[in-house]
This record gives sequence, structure tokens and C-alpha cells, in this order.
Amino acid sequence: MARVLAAYLHPDCVFLDLGANIGYWSIYASEKILDPNRILAVEAGGRTFARLRNNAAINHDAFSIIQAAVTEQAGQSVSFVTEGGHAAARIAGAPEKFVGRQALETVETTNIDTLINRLHLADTDRIVIKLDVEGAEVAALKGAADTLRRRDLILIYEDHGSDPECTVSRFLIEELGFHVYIVAGHGPAKKASLEDISALKTNPVTGYNFIATLGDAIRLDSD
Repeated sequence: MARVLAAYLHPDCVFLDLGANIGYWSIYASEKILDPNRILAVEAGGRTFARLRNNAAINHDAFSIIQAAVTEQAGQSVSFVTEGGHAAARIAGAPEKFVGRQALETVETTNIDTLINRLHLADTDRIVIKLDVEGAEVAALKGAADTLRRRDLILIYEDHGSDPECTVSRFLIEELGFHVYIVAGHGPAKKASLEDISALKTNPVTGYNFIATLGDAIRLDSD
């Protein structure tokens, strides 16, 4: 994550931190992007959002925060699972039974196109998106039809080890025509097929980050 952000963020970028958790990567981005309005940290769960808000405050409001669930349609209210840790937080399925420590809260939705439209960007502005929304990645991508047409766009997304079908990567490659890359260690970014992605995902309880773009090949500082 750090290698990609270091290579692609610059002061005139926009960074969307979707599934921001407590804001680590938004704080990182604020070292490159000095305008806090160009860093949007979006988190749904109330308890985690409170920590995100606190981290924004102690970092001199270096980024903007939004409490919302990122999905296909903006402006709706959804039930959101909030217990069981940040990695378990998600938009509730229907139907879904809630037992043990699971709990629900009602959260408003947004989508990527709505977030970008509020910024009134020039066509040439670069957009870097970190997408980690615990199973709602494809829905979030469906809510980004306009944004994903931009050539200068870098998407860092999670494809979870529990999904042997590589649903998110498959959607990006087969439906949207994106090129997907693997960044591992200090080596170069390598263009990946669905077979490559599936082979890498060996741990079913781990999320794996990949890079996607419509534009030129991903190049990192050490390449």
C-alpha cells in the first residue's frame, strides 16, 4: 500500500479512503496532499468512525471524514453490522440472522460517483482510491460508473482469501476491462491474471490487496 501511494500521490491528487477504519492511510496521504478537502475518509460503523474523527482532530483535520456505507446507490439507509471488530463490519445481508456479539445500526449510504462529483475536479486530476469495504466492493464499483472511466485513476482494492471465485478481481477484469497488478515486497508490480490472483490467495481469513488501472502499467519508485 505504502509503495503504491508513495509513487502515485501528489499535491493535486484526490484520495478516497473507503473503509478508512481509524484513518491510517488518510494520515499517510496528508503528507503528500495538503488540501484536506482532497482526502475523503469514509467509514460506516459508529464506534470506528468516532476513532476516525478523533484521529482527524489530533492530526489538525488534515483530511475530511464522512460517516457512510459505500455501495451502489447513494442516499439510502441500510442496516450495518458493527460488532466483531472492524474486519467483520459490513452492510447486513438480507435475510441475515444476528447472534452472539453481532449488532446493527442504521447508516446512510453514499457511492463513489457522488463523492467525486462533490469535489468538482478537472478532467486531468488524478484519483487514487483505496477500497476495503468488507464484501461490498463490487457494489461500490457499480456506483462508480463515471469515475472509473477516467484514465488517470489508480484503484487499490481488497480481494479476500475467503472468496475462491475472486469476485472483485473478476468483475474488474472481465466486466470493466481493468488491468490488475500484484505488488509484493520490493519487487516490481506484475500484471496478474485471475489464475495468478487465485494462486496468491492462500489464506482464507486474510484480505489481499491488488492494484487496478485502465491506463498504463503500474510503475513504482524502485522499478
